Amino acid sequence: GWGVLKKRLGEFERAELLFRRAISIDPEKEDLVSIKMNFGNLLIEMDRYKEARILIQDAVNLAMQCYGAADQETNRARVLLGRIDMVEGNLQSAKQNFERAYTSIVNYYGQSHPMSLTIAGEYAACLLKLEDYELAKPILLTSYTVSKKRFGLSSDITLTCANNLATFYYLMEDFIEAEPLLRMAVQTCRKRYPNGHPDLAVNIFNLANLFFSTDRKEEAQVCFREAYEMFKRYLGMQHAK
Repeated sequence: GWGVLKKRLGEFERAELLFRRAISIDPEKEDLVSIKMNFGNLLIEMDRYKEARILIQDAVNLAMQCYGAADQETNRARVLLGRIDMVEGNLQSAKQNFERAYTSIVNYYGQSHPMSLTIAGEYAACLLKLEDYELAKPILLTSYTVSKKRFGLSSDITLTCANNLATFYYLMEDFIEAEPLLRMAVQTCRKRYPNGHPDLAVNIFNLANLFFSTDRKEEAQVCFREAYEMFKRYLGMQHAK
């Protein structure tokens, strides 16, 4: 518990010491699953992917023994492995991990469960990188439709699903379908963050790219400038964005 708290507070070195101490006291298998998964997640944030992979693979194996393949803990660990695969460029391995997690969670909890929707987005993002558009499209469409119906247009998870679907349409150069989704994301964020926010800046930037791609240079310039000023104000000049 303390390790997770220190991680959330950004005290990574202290969190690492606490996680190592927790593992050293030889906890029960069920507790060890959570400890190794949280420790692995910390190492991912620290860009220490090889060490993270070992811990999270152990967590998957232990979770399979304790809970079975369909359990939330098992599939949370699989998703973390998929994220490492994505960073390291192992797209086929990432696809396998995301697919297993997605299928198990949907079968167990249903399509409208928040975890199902979150994994669907990561799975679809992997498929888009693999240019498997036929498989990605129904996942993205279903996720957006289900999320909108259950959580409403203003929810974070629906906003994420909308952006994921807009990314697909943008890659397909179907700008007519992408534009209303991007506009909705910007409008929702403006209501939520009337004084600006990095999330709003990202959505404005995405809309600017669509304007630029559809030869609406003046509209694009206005949006690019607004996004840039917002990023500069909230993240500083040295930030990667």
